[in-house]
Amino acid sequence: MAQHPRRFPRRPPTPRLRRPGTKRSSSCPGTSTPTRVSALATQAPAPVVIALHGCTGLSSLPNIGPGLAALGYVVIMPDSLARADRAGRFTCTGTSVGTGNLDIYDKRVEEADYAIEQVQGKPWYDGRHLLLLGHSEGGYAVARKAYARISAAAISGYWCTLGLPVAQVAPTLTVNYDQDPFYVNVPGVGAPSCSGGPAGSRHVVLTGAFHTAFELEPGRSDLHDFARAQAAR
Repeated sequence: MAQHPRRFPRRPPTPRLRRPGTKRSSSCPGTSTPTRVSALATQAPAPVVIALHGCTGLSSLPNIGPGLAALGYVVIMPDSLARADRAGRFTCTGTSVGTGNLDIYDKRVEEADYAIEQVQGKPWYDGRHLLLLGHSEGGYAVARKAYARISAAAISGYWCTLGLPVAQVAPTLTVNYDQDPFYVNVPGVGAPSCSGGPAGSRHVVLTGAFHTAFELEPGRSDLHDFARAQAAR
């Protein structure tokens, strides 16, 4: 008697969208850019944070993602250094700034605009809570423009020396150290000068000679409190 393999009903798909891997995006500004996508599981649309790293790359924000994800955010971290037109080009060296390649600052704003555009209409985005976060070079990119379609902004490692236009359109958190080594030796630069913004904005100056305020306490708690409050609005 012929034997037939037993057939089992197919299991329904889970909400996990993709295991870690690499895909190519041909529409990212400037070039085709590698994009690493981690597994994403959501039961309902969620708030989103777009986190822009500093001049040294994603390593400047090594721990920020898990904390914000634990608050219910989908965390997106564009990698500016993956751009072919940025290869080997930086705006900082050690604890100094102003080493040339100033067109990179325009590229960072371009990347923020692109990321904001790509989030729109995604089934995992709640359509209301979009926090644009930036550190150092990324913080300058966040501060530099009154972005449409964001609900809040958070900045560390940028002293608002060239203004804070983003605070014209969204509640804004800035957290900086008063002896930040990237600023204390720059001629003509005094204390952090961030101010203004709609209700819910906060501008925190901490004592110390550090740069990565969102990676350290109490700046990390300041960020989480702000993110939690903005997601509840």
